[in-house]
This record gives sequence, C-alpha cells and structure tokens, in this order.
Amino acid sequence: MMLVLFSGCATAGSQQKVEVLRVDVPLQEPVWVPEKEVVLALSEDRRRVVRINVNEANPGDHAPIRSVEFEDVGKNLALNPEGPELAYLARPKSGRISALSTDSLQVMDSYDVGDSPTYVTLDVQSEVLFALSKDGSKVSGVEIETPEEIPAAEVGGDPRTLVEAPEKGLDPAFWIAGPGGVAFYGGVPPERMVWRSMEAQDIAVDLTSSQRAYIAGADRVVALEGDPERLLEGNLEVMATRSLGERVECLTSDELYVFAATRDKLVAMRRETLKPVDSVAFGPLLERENVRPSDITAITVGAEDVYLTLEGEPYVLSVKKP
Repeated sequence: MMLVLFSGCATAGSQQKVEVLRVDVPLQEPVWVPEKEVVLALSEDRRRVVRINVNEANPGDHAPIRSVEFEDVGKNLALNPEGPELAYLARPKSGRISALSTDSLQVMDSYDVGDSPTYVTLDVQSEVLFALSKDGSKVSGVEIETPEEIPAAEVGGDPRTLVEAPEKGLDPAFWIAGPGGVAFYGGVPPERMVWRSMEAQDIAVDLTSSQRAYIAGADRVVALEGDPERLLEGNLEVMATRSLGERVECLTSDELYVFAATRDKLVAMRRETLKPVDSVAFGPLLERENVRPSDITAITVGAEDVYLTLEGEPYVLSVKKP
C-alpha cells in the first residue's frame, strides 16, 4: 500500500510523499539502524523484536521482516548510532540488558543491572547503558566495555516515566521525564543537577548538546536547557515553546529538526527556535484508506524518512523529511 499526500509547508509550498508499509503485527518503539537502512521495533504485545526492511517494501505487499520471540521484553530498544551492529533490549524478569545483533536479532551479549529494567538508553560517548526500573523509581547503569556497574540513582518516577541519554558529553548522564517533571542527572554516581516541574508525555534529546532536550506536554513542544554550573539554582530553562493545537503523542529529533506527531499530523520544527517548517496531515488520508489507529505510538528518524508506528494497526507510516 502506497499513499501519496500533498501538503503545505510552513515556509513554502512543498510536496510530501507518505507511504504506509504493511507488516505482520502492530508495532511500537521503532529505531532506525544507520548504514543497514532498516527499522527495528517491538511487537505491540511485547513478545517479539521485529526487523523491517523498509527500503525493500513494494506497494501493496508486506514489508520484508524478520522477527524473534523473547520470554521477557522491556518497553523499548536502544541503539548505538556509532556502532549499528548491536541494539539493546531490557529484560525485566532476568534483571539484564541483552545486546542483540541488528542483523539476526540473536543475543550477542548481556549485562546484569538488576532492579527489573524495563526502559533502556545508551549514553553514546561514555558508553554507559542506563536502565529504568519497572516502577520508574530507579535508574541503574553499566559500562559496556568493562562491564562495571554504576551506582543506581533514585529518581522517584512511576511506570509512565521515561529515561533518555544524550549523544554528546564526556560524563555519563541521562534525562528523566514523566508526570512528575523533567530532570537531568550526571556524574558517577548519578546526581540530579537540574529539574523542572512539568508533565511530560515524551522526550527527545538534542543531538549536538547534552544539556538540551525537547519535551511533549499536552499540545506543546518545549525546548529545555540544562544548567550544570547551577547558575540558575538547579532549574531547567525554557528556551522555546510551540503549540501544535492538539495533543503531541511523540517526539524525535535529528541534526536539523525536531519532529512531533499528533494523531493526525507530523510537524517538523527548527531545533533552535521550534519554528515549524513543514506539516503533513496524514490523518484524513489514513481514514479514507480504512487504516484507523487508536493512536500514534512512537516515532524514529531515518536517513530520508520519519517512521511512525500505529496503535492497533499492522502498518508503519513513512513520511519524507523536509
């Protein structure tokens, strides 16, 4: 199935192509694998890890996939963009993080972190894996190379809390976002350095600065910047904000843009100012084609496209980047 959509641009008229790729089961938490040009995702029932050859999909056909079933699966996958041979999967029942081959999906290594890890993220430069506990109260860490455990940090979250590590910065660090607020932790052992009280539905880190992140809150996207020297008395500063007019379901970013998805559209914004540069209203088109997701569950950025997973529907939505 291939759908073509024409949309307006915030700065000038543009043509956008949208493709709906058929897969076997509804998916969530997609991640783009650089160099290999595939998307990895979890099945919505969190029983399988799925590898999708998005560039080999033909209109009207199922996208070529490979999948492997696991006894226990966390809430997401994490990838090292500088080493795309491995993806990391939290295993709540065993208290471990598994390193999976991004080709075969077989377990190549594992790391003991305890505390029922359910959400995993990788601090790329320090090569530290951080895992959020199932109840959202604690973040554990382990170095990939040694593998030496890092003292756990009490973060006081709940099951809706998210953890995301920056791609830049020499010291191990991570962001926490959820109903209780947004915080930046750094150092060994991790210490909360800055915090802001705000409800967060999703978070995306900036790819050029460890001290900047983007938050989805209600119908807004907010750019927050940290304060490691505590000149702002431990607070996060709002650098920019943008209302999209409807609830923001998920966020991601690349070197140029912040991408925000609602149930009906995808908006691309400048990183620095959150000024919209493009908007694709895919909702009415999906409705006409009888693809009716309950929600947009997650988003990832590829080389040329943004990929979204659809709750309750066995499709992946692909939208060309500006």
